[in-house]
Amino acid sequence: MIDARALSAGALLHLDESEQAYAHLKRLEAEDPPGLQTYIHVAEALYAHDDMEGAERWATVGAGRFLGLASSPYVRDLLMELLRIRFRIRVDLGLDEDALDRRLDEG
Repeated sequence: MIDARALSAGALLHLDESEQAYAHLKRLEAEDPPGLQTYIHVAEALYAHDDMEGAERWATVGAGRFLGLASSPYVRDLLMELLRIRFRIRVDLGLDEDALDRRLDEG
C-alpha cells in the first residue's frame, strides 16, 4: 500500500507545487519507515520530475531497508522493481555500479 503522503507529493510535483510536495516527503521520512510500494512510488515520482539525486536516495534507502526481508514472492518482485528503478536512475546520473546494482544479476 502506498502512503497517502507519497501520493499527495506525487500529485503536488505534477502541479509544480514542489515546496509542499517535499514537505509531505519530509514528514513521511521522519516517521516510521514507509512500505516498499511507497519507496517505489516516491522514487518514480522524483525521477519523473528530474530530482535524480532525491530519487536515487529514496530508492537506495528503500532497497537497504527491505533487502533481507523479501519473505514472499510478491515482496521479492517489488524489491526487484525498486532495484531496477534505482539502477536506471544511477545510470542516468553516471554513477558506477555498486553492490545493490549487482543484486539485479542475482534476481
